[in-house]
Amino acid sequence: RILTKIGGDGTLNLMQFETGNADVISLEALNAPDFLRLRRDPKWKPLMMHAPMMDIRYLCMNVEKKPFDNVLVRRAMNYAINRDLIVNYLNGRAIRAKGALPPGMPAYNANLFEYSHNTEKARQLLTQAGYPNGFEVDLWYADSPEWYPRAAQFIQQDLKKVGIRLHLKQITYGELKKKAGKRGNIELSMMGWVQDFPDPSN
Repeated sequence: RILTKIGGDGTLNLMQFETGNADVISLEALNAPDFLRLRRDPKWKPLMMHAPMMDIRYLCMNVEKKPFDNVLVRRAMNYAINRDLIVNYLNGRAIRAKGALPPGMPAYNANLFEYSHNTEKARQLLTQAGYPNGFEVDLWYADSPEWYPRAAQFIQQDLKKVGIRLHLKQITYGELKKKAGKRGNIELSMMGWVQDFPDPSN
Protein backbone atom coordinates (compact mmCIF):
# COMPACT_ATOMS: atom_id res chain seq x y z
CA ARG A 1 0.00 0.00 0.00
CA ILE A 2 1.00 3.62 -0.45
CA LEU A 3 0.44 6.22 2.24
CA THR A 4 0.59 9.75 0.88
CA LYS A 5 1.14 12.68 3.24
CA ILE A 6 -0.14 15.99 1.92
CA GLY A 7 1.05 19.32 3.30
CA GLY A 8 4.11 20.66 5.03
CA ASP A 9 6.90 22.65 3.46
CA GLY A 10 10.10 21.46 1.82
CA THR A 11 12.12 21.65 5.04
CA LEU A 12 9.64 19.50 6.98
CA ASN A 13 9.36 16.96 4.16
CA LEU A 14 13.13 16.69 3.90
CA MET A 15 13.44 16.16 7.65
CA GLN A 16 10.87 13.35 7.42
CA PHE A 17 12.89 11.76 4.61
CA GLU A 18 16.27 12.06 6.33
CA THR A 19 14.92 10.57 9.57
CA GLY A 20 13.33 7.63 7.75
CA ASN A 21 9.71 8.71 8.23
CA ALA A 22 9.17 9.23 4.49
CA ASP A 23 10.37 6.95 1.69
CA VAL A 24 9.85 9.32 -1.25
CA ILE A 25 9.63 13.13 -1.39
CA SER A 26 9.39 15.63 -4.20
CA LEU A 27 12.60 17.50 -4.97
CA GLU A 28 10.49 20.32 -6.36
CA ALA A 29 9.61 21.40 -2.82
CA LEU A 30 13.22 21.64 -1.62
CA ASN A 31 14.88 25.00 -1.24
CA ALA A 32 18.05 25.61 -3.26
CA PRO A 33 20.67 24.99 -0.51
CA ASP A 34 19.10 21.65 0.47
CA PHE A 35 18.86 20.55 -3.16
CA LEU A 36 22.55 21.32 -3.67
CA ARG A 37 23.56 19.63 -0.39
CA LEU A 38 21.76 16.40 -1.30
CA ARG A 39 23.27 16.36 -4.77
CA ARG A 40 26.77 16.63 -3.28
CA ASP A 41 26.27 14.16 -0.44
CA PRO A 42 27.42 10.62 -1.42
CA LYS A 43 24.81 9.19 0.99
CA TRP A 44 21.83 10.84 -0.74
CA LYS A 45 23.01 11.50 -4.30
CA PRO A 46 22.41 7.88 -5.50
CA LEU A 47 18.82 8.12 -4.27
CA MET A 48 17.99 11.29 -6.21
CA MET A 49 16.23 11.34 -9.55
CA HIS A 50 15.73 14.63 -11.34
CA ALA A 51 14.91 15.86 -14.83
CA PRO A 52 13.69 19.15 -16.32
CA MET A 53 10.05 19.80 -15.47
CA MET A 54 7.55 20.63 -18.17
CA ASP A 55 7.74 24.16 -16.86
CA ILE A 56 8.97 27.45 -18.29
CA ARG A 57 9.35 30.92 -16.77
CA TYR A 58 9.47 34.03 -18.91
CA LEU A 59 8.96 37.78 -19.25
CA CYS A 60 5.72 38.91 -20.88
CA MET A 61 6.09 42.07 -22.95
CA ASN A 62 2.78 43.57 -24.04
CA VAL A 63 3.29 44.22 -27.76
CA GLU A 64 0.13 46.36 -27.88
CA LYS A 65 1.66 48.98 -25.58
CA LYS A 66 4.71 51.20 -25.90
CA PRO A 67 7.62 50.64 -25.79
CA PHE A 68 7.14 46.90 -26.42
CA ASP A 69 5.28 47.47 -29.68
CA ASN A 70 8.78 47.98 -31.12
CA VAL A 71 10.61 44.74 -31.96
CA LEU A 72 14.00 46.42 -31.43
CA VAL A 73 13.07 47.13 -27.80
CA ARG A 74 12.08 43.51 -27.28
CA ARG A 75 15.36 42.33 -28.78
CA ALA A 76 17.29 44.80 -26.62
CA MET A 77 15.61 43.38 -23.51
CA ASN A 78 16.70 39.88 -24.51
CA TYR A 79 20.31 40.95 -24.99
CA ALA A 80 20.38 42.97 -21.76
CA ILE A 81 19.29 40.19 -19.37
CA ASN A 82 21.91 37.76 -18.07
CA ARG A 83 19.93 34.54 -17.70
CA ASP A 84 22.94 32.71 -16.28
CA LEU A 85 22.71 34.79 -13.07
CA ILE A 86 19.23 33.42 -12.43
CA VAL A 87 20.22 29.85 -13.34
CA ASN A 88 23.27 30.02 -11.05
CA TYR A 89 21.19 31.44 -8.19
CA LEU A 90 18.90 28.41 -8.45
CA ASN A 91 21.84 26.02 -7.84
CA GLY A 92 21.13 23.50 -10.55
CA ARG A 93 17.33 23.69 -10.30
CA ALA A 94 16.96 25.44 -13.66
CA ILE A 95 18.40 25.57 -17.16
CA ARG A 96 18.25 28.30 -19.80
CA ALA A 97 15.12 28.07 -21.91
CA LYS A 98 15.39 27.64 -25.68
CA GLY A 99 12.03 28.58 -27.11
CA ALA A 100 8.61 27.99 -25.61
CA LEU A 101 8.92 24.23 -25.21
CA PRO A 102 10.93 22.66 -22.36
CA PRO A 103 13.30 19.70 -22.89
CA GLY A 104 11.46 16.39 -23.00
CA MET A 105 8.46 17.90 -24.78
CA PRO A 106 7.75 16.57 -28.29
CA ALA A 107 9.09 19.01 -30.91
CA TYR A 108 11.59 20.58 -28.49
CA ASN A 109 14.41 22.06 -30.57
CA ALA A 110 17.79 22.49 -28.84
CA ASN A 111 19.16 24.30 -31.91
CA LEU A 112 16.92 27.37 -31.77
CA PHE A 113 18.55 30.81 -31.82
CA GLU A 114 19.59 31.84 -28.31
CA TYR A 115 20.23 35.42 -27.23
CA SER A 116 23.64 36.05 -25.70
CA HIS A 117 24.15 38.50 -22.85
CA ASN A 118 25.37 41.60 -24.70
CA THR A 119 24.90 44.95 -22.96
CA GLU A 120 26.42 46.96 -25.80
CA LYS A 121 24.16 45.33 -28.40
CA ALA A 122 21.17 46.10 -26.17
CA ARG A 123 22.13 49.79 -25.98
CA GLN A 124 22.55 49.98 -29.77
CA LEU A 125 19.11 48.47 -30.35
CA LEU A 126 17.47 50.85 -27.87
CA THR A 127 19.06 53.81 -29.66
CA GLN A 128 17.83 52.52 -33.03
CA ALA A 129 14.36 52.10 -31.52
CA GLY A 130 14.31 55.76 -30.41
CA TYR A 131 15.09 55.16 -26.72
CA PRO A 132 18.75 56.25 -26.37
CA ASN A 133 18.16 57.08 -22.70
CA GLY A 134 16.04 54.02 -22.03
CA PHE A 135 12.63 54.24 -20.36
CA GLU A 136 10.75 53.46 -17.15
CA VAL A 137 8.31 50.58 -16.75
CA ASP A 138 6.70 48.51 -13.99
CA LEU A 139 7.61 44.82 -13.70
CA TRP A 140 4.75 42.85 -12.15
CA TYR A 141 5.41 39.43 -10.63
CA ALA A 142 3.87 36.99 -8.16
CA ASP A 143 5.16 36.26 -4.68
CA SER A 144 5.68 32.59 -5.58
CA PRO A 145 7.72 30.61 -6.45
CA GLU A 146 10.08 31.83 -3.75
CA TRP A 147 12.84 32.84 -6.18
CA TYR A 148 10.72 35.27 -8.25
CA PRO A 149 11.63 38.35 -6.16
CA ARG A 150 15.37 37.63 -6.51
CA ALA A 151 15.03 36.99 -10.25
CA ALA A 152 13.18 40.31 -10.58
CA GLN A 153 16.09 42.04 -8.83
CA PHE A 154 18.62 40.42 -11.19
CA ILE A 155 16.56 41.58 -14.19
CA GLN A 156 16.24 45.07 -12.70
CA GLN A 157 20.04 45.32 -12.27
CA ASP A 158 20.75 44.11 -15.81
CA LEU A 159 18.26 46.46 -17.45
CA LYS A 160 19.51 49.43 -15.44
CA LYS A 161 22.86 49.04 -17.22
CA VAL A 162 21.18 49.87 -20.54
CA GLY A 163 19.00 52.69 -19.19
CA ILE A 164 15.77 50.74 -18.59
CA ARG A 165 14.48 51.58 -15.13
CA LEU A 166 12.22 48.90 -13.63
CA HIS A 167 9.80 49.51 -10.78
CA LEU A 168 9.23 46.15 -9.08
CA LYS A 169 5.59 45.34 -8.27
CA GLN A 170 5.18 42.13 -6.26
CA ILE A 171 1.63 40.89 -5.69
CA THR A 172 -0.05 37.54 -5.04
CA TYR A 173 -0.42 35.10 -7.93
CA GLY A 174 -4.22 35.48 -7.81
CA GLU A 175 -3.93 39.26 -8.10
CA LEU A 176 -1.43 39.01 -10.93
CA LYS A 177 -3.62 36.59 -12.86
CA LYS A 178 -6.59 38.92 -12.47
CA LYS A 179 -4.61 42.02 -13.42
CA ALA A 180 -2.81 40.41 -16.37
CA GLY A 181 -6.05 38.82 -17.55
CA LYS A 182 -7.49 42.19 -18.52
CA ARG A 183 -6.24 43.52 -21.82
CA GLY A 184 -4.00 46.57 -21.65
CA ASN A 185 -3.43 46.49 -17.89
CA ILE A 186 0.24 45.52 -17.79
CA GLU A 187 3.24 46.34 -19.98
CA LEU A 188 5.71 43.88 -18.42
CA SER A 189 5.34 40.87 -16.13
CA MET A 190 7.02 37.63 -15.08
CA MET A 191 4.92 34.57 -15.83
CA GLY A 192 5.24 30.81 -15.97
CA TRP A 193 3.63 27.73 -17.48
CA VAL A 194 3.49 24.18 -16.16
CA GLN A 195 2.09 21.43 -18.35
CA ASP A 196 -1.43 20.19 -17.95
CA PHE A 197 -0.53 17.30 -20.26
CA PRO A 198 2.77 16.61 -22.09
CA ASP A 199 1.90 17.83 -25.55
CA PRO A 200 2.98 21.06 -27.33
CA SER A 201 -0.68 21.94 -28.00
CA ASN A 202 -1.07 22.59 -24.27
